[in-house]
Amino acid sequence: MNFRLGAALLLLVLAFGAALYLSGGDDDALRLSGAAARIAPGADGGTLEVTMVIEAAGGPDRLLGASSPEAESVTIIGARDPAGLPIPEGATASLAADGAHLVATGVSGALDEGRLIPLTLRFETAGEASVKARLGAGGGMSHAMMGHAMGETLDATLSLQVTPEGAGWRIVATAPGFSFAPETMDGPHVAGEGHAHLYIGGLKIMRMTAPEALIGALPPGSHEVTLTLNTNDHRPYLNGGAPISATARVEVE
Repeated sequence: MNFRLGAALLLLVLAFGAALYLSGGDDDALRLSGAAARIAPGADGGTLEVTMVIEAAGGPDRLLGASSPEAESVTIIGARDPAGLPIPEGATASLAADGAHLVATGVSGALDEGRLIPLTLRFETAGEASVKARLGAGGGMSHAMMGHAMGETLDATLSLQVTPEGAGWRIVATAPGFSFAPETMDGPHVAGEGHAHLYIGGLKIMRMTAPEALIGALPPGSHEVTLTLNTNDHRPYLNGGAPISATARVEVE
């Protein structure tokens, strides 16, 4: 009798564990918010740009792909690594128009403002996560195109150092001719001051309001780390007609 009871309990535990495994995703490890869609400028009807915030509350992860039952395909645009977008541990990253983001093509139905577009994002560790992106007004230039068209010229240079620190990484920027100004971020433009945008593998990780920052552990692989200088109102600084930026590469085993 005791043997039968023990066997039954073991089967119950195994079944419960399998159910947890097959459910996919970890709500505590990763959160999606602020999902928004807009009709892609200059594209054929049914093409949407999708942005959102990805909060990696758990360990490092990687965005592998996305899909929607209401689109023919959903593609990651701007990824620097075909393996996907690396997300540092503890980061609050953004799929953003001025970095890697999603593009949904062949979206069915009327593209009315306010419509919710269901999406499923697939992560290497957290599994699948679902979100609905609210469709906003379209048309005009994207944030990235507008930035290049309206960037501010600055006689400055930028260099970047990325060094391991604990399980994470220290980012150090050196920018002669530029001043970090956290107190005026989001305010009007003041020549020569602003902040930096940090991207890893094309994914926008954070706004740096000081010359140094710490990020969490990265998933295994080779990662491109890029920093750009930006005005208080988030337009790029240009030197010689090109954005002022610096890039480094880190290897994680």
